[in-house]
Amino acid sequence: MGRVLFLIQLMVIPFTPLRSQSSGEGAYGFLNLSSSAFLTSIGGVNVSVGKDDPSMITANPALLKYVTPLQPALNLVSYYGGIKYGSAVVSWNKSPELYFAAGIQYLGYGSFTGADDRGNITGEFSAAEYAFTLTGTWRIDSLFSAGITIKPLLSALERYSSAAVAFDIGFLYSRPDNLLSAGITARNIGFQLTRYTAAREKLPFTLTAGLTVTPEHAPLRFSLTFNHLHRFRLTDGYRDESDNEGSSYGSMAGVAENIMRHMVIGAELIPSPSFFLSAGLNYQRRRELAVDYRTSTVGFSAGFGIRLSSIDLTYSRSRFHLAGSVNNLSLLIKPNLHNKRN
Repeated sequence: MGRVLFLIQLMVIPFTPLRSQSSGEGAYGFLNLSSSAFLTSIGGVNVSVGKDDPSMITANPALLKYVTPLQPALNLVSYYGGIKYGSAVVSWNKSPELYFAAGIQYLGYGSFTGADDRGNITGEFSAAEYAFTLTGTWRIDSLFSAGITIKPLLSALERYSSAAVAFDIGFLYSRPDNLLSAGITARNIGFQLTRYTAAREKLPFTLTAGLTVTPEHAPLRFSLTFNHLHRFRLTDGYRDESDNEGSSYGSMAGVAENIMRHMVIGAELIPSPSFFLSAGLNYQRRRELAVDYRTSTVGFSAGFGIRLSSIDLTYSRSRFHLAGSVNNLSLLIKPNLHNKRN
């Protein structure tokens, strides 16, 4: 237990002087995009659910303990405006206590027609960002695991470019019967090596914690995750039109609203080992992106997964705005299991 407390101190102490960073500020915001269809389906944020999916380590590197080695995972997402996002990752184990994984995340903004300040066409240009990941996970004992991910980053936006390095550090507690697990992750700790301009930009640091509960003898699993724990007031920067004119952060309504904006709720129905249904609610996304006159299902997400002999296929659909939804497809290839059955 002493080793676990020491590791938690190592994770928390260096980040205490960091200033809060909200979504949409700073560089490399794509690092906080979901890189797994399953993760997208349960709200896009989760650091505690055990899943045989190496893509989940982008949320918490300690989750690598659940992954079967040498099973590559591919993830494809079609975003708005022709933006393409994808990732690939594969894991292997050095021993029953040490696990490793390597992967890449890619965000392509597409091609654009450039013009000068007078409107004269200057030609075509493109924009893309990359994150290369190397993860190591240590299974401390039957209850605790710890992991770290190193992420070299590259960004090329027209003639501007930048390079950076980031780290994710995560811890996981899980009971041997898998009925309860809890995790905490500090993501995107780092700095720019080269800048777009003279100004240095921050990385999208976030601190996340959550727990997952599986009722005994029931085909269900529930998760509650608290995101952006390094910043309490997620309503800073604009006034919510639904708030009363005299409301304040010190009021009960203001405190409750800020607590809710940290919450992401996920649920799964697992009727058989070869099929599952999942759904989630990201409350902050719903409050920030819903239109007042029609909230619809903004902030909600859902998906399903099919486990076959040689592949696992997962599909999810997440509602970001009335303008449309985001579709996510993940594929897990199981060559070892396929060869064994043949």
